[in-house]
Parts: sequence; C-alpha cells; structure tokens
Amino acid sequence: TEKNNPEMQSVIRLPNAGEEPLPLVYSDTLEEDKIQEYLKEGAVVLPLGVAFGEPGNVVVTAHSSGTAAFGSFRFAFAKLSELEVGNEFTVTTPTATYRYRVYKKEIVWPHQVDKLPQDDRSTVTLVTCWPLWTNFKRLLVHAELVGTEYEL
Repeated sequence: TEKNNPEMQSVIRLPNAGEEPLPLVYSDTLEEDKIQEYLKEGAVVLPLGVAFGEPGNVVVTAHSSGTAAFGSFRFAFAKLSELEVGNEFTVTTPTATYRYRVYKKEIVWPHQVDKLPQDDRSTVTLVTCWPLWTNFKRLLVHAELVGTEYEL
C-alpha cells in the first residue's frame, strides 16, 4: 500500500530503544498469518479505522523476543516493559510528528482486547507478548497525544 512505500515510511521512536527509529507497517488485515509476516518488517499498525492524531485508539504491535525465524525486528518491543507512566515517545508520519505520553501499563490475557481505550482522546496502545520468550500474555502500554508538529 502507499502507506508502506519506503519514501513515505512512518516510524515510531521509543526513548529506550536508542536512536534507531522502528518502521511502522500498516496492516490491511487482522489475519494472524499476514500480521506475522508484517511483523518481520517492523511494528504493525492494526487496521482499526483510526489514524495517529485522530480521536480514538491506534494499536501498534511488535515482537519482544523470538527466534531468528521471527525476522530482524523480533526484539522491536523487547524493552517495552521499561516504559513508565509519564515517559514519552514519538510517531513520525510523512505529514506530522505526534508525541505521546504513557498514562497506563497493564498485562492482560490475549483475548482481553476490551482493555483498549474507548473514548474521544487520541491514544496509542503498544502491544507485545509477555513475558519475554513466551506468547502467554500481552503487555499493553497506553499513551495519549500531547503534541503534534506538522511537516510543511
């Protein structure tokens, strides 16, 4: 898709992941097999109908550990558990940079998607498997938009 064009690449920068921006891959499906393929290319934005900066919740998922078969981004969210309430991260798209501040962390069972925010704030939920080296539970890191800088 156009959003996955390398020249139009969106990235997420987490404060504890060094300076290396993590590519965002926009999934066009919720099919597990396809998402697993996309996870080899970076962090995956699920197709839930909300864009960064808009009211609603954007879900971004990535691997936190795994074998080489998971690809070069298998440790993309390895340090996600180190993000604390009050920490900030950015999402940069071709049109803007969005700054989000973490307001909550929780560990849930994989089926507990009702834990996603359901309000009018502009939020992002970062999701990865937990604990490391398992797919037993999910770590959710919820953050809300605190600033936007538009590209001119």
